[in-house]
Amino acid sequence: MKRTISILITAWLLWIPGSAQTSAALTNSDVVKLAKAAVADELIVEFIQSTPVQFDLSREATSGLSGSGVSARVVEAMREAEISRGAGSKETRALGYVAALKLFIPYYEKNVKELQDKIRGWDTDIRRSLLEASELDSRIKNLEAELRLKKSEDPEKFSKDILALKKSLEEDRVNYRKMREKMLSAGEEITKDLSGWGSDKAKELGKEYGNVGEQVKDLNQGPDAGEMPMALSFPRFAINESVVFYMKPVTELYYWHQNALNRIVELAETWNPRVRDLVQKDASLADELKPLLKQAEALNADPKKNKNEISVVRKKINELEKKRKELAGRMEDDSKELASALEDEGGKLQEALEERFSDITANITYAFKEQPQL
Repeated sequence: MKRTISILITAWLLWIPGSAQTSAALTNSDVVKLAKAAVADELIVEFIQSTPVQFDLSREATSGLSGSGVSARVVEAMREAEISRGAGSKETRALGYVAALKLFIPYYEKNVKELQDKIRGWDTDIRRSLLEASELDSRIKNLEAELRLKKSEDPEKFSKDILALKKSLEEDRVNYRKMREKMLSAGEEITKDLSGWGSDKAKELGKEYGNVGEQVKDLNQGPDAGEMPMALSFPRFAINESVVFYMKPVTELYYWHQNALNRIVELAETWNPRVRDLVQKDASLADELKPLLKQAEALNADPKKNKNEISVVRKKINELEKKRKELAGRMEDDSKELASALEDEGGKLQEALEERFSDITANITYAFKEQPQL
């Protein structure tokens, strides 16, 4: 309680410029103020965990935090708080061929759900083993204490009771060693499963980006289709890091998937203006074309008499139609460019995902072999 009060008082003094509080949620600038005031990381983390937050954790903002003296530990706490503060969603709209990016939403949702199930299964098994080991360790310690007490009572040879206790102790110690070996074996199975699963996921990801790229090209209907925005809701995945420490490295994949999906949002917001620009230009040309078409229709009532006028109007119509055709060609080229960008993105992410799985596998292997809790 004292520590919480200390945090709140410190934050209150530093968070409020002048005398008035300007925001109900903790922001990047508030965390920077706390860091520059030399408030301990532990206190800042606790404050973040107990306070509403609204952080900007883009690459640029994160770099700015580090440059301002905010530690990696605090930035990690900020990321956890920001993502877990509400599984909400990022809303945007997609125009034309950009709408094909919606296919990434169920893809990443499926992958995160599969990740959750795997982590839950591994975590449950490990916790069960640790509980059994803890119970056995407690029994061993009780036996050791009881034996020390009995052996200190007299100088005679070991009694039958002592010998029986020694036998039980040796059996429990053997079982404990077996349990540790079983735990190491379980760790090897997990890393083996993780390695194979990661390889499959990386290949699947590359194919998915290629498939969506083909959908992008297929969805190109040209600027004459008009501006028909599709509402897209990109999820913010709820991240649970409350797992046994052996499994902590795997939770990094939650952030990886969220960041990869956020890149899709950025793509949509980057390419929408290009579609909108072509649609608007085409609509403007179509407006210019309408009266000319009507005029041509009226003149064609007496083509001989209106021969010269028809020629002039037809020339203007052809020029406008040529411009509209050029716009359609540009949109087709743009859709191909986005498809190509997706293919490149998929290749880069595939390599990155393989790297992540390799790193996670190595860290879990280290945890089981070098930091056993048994």
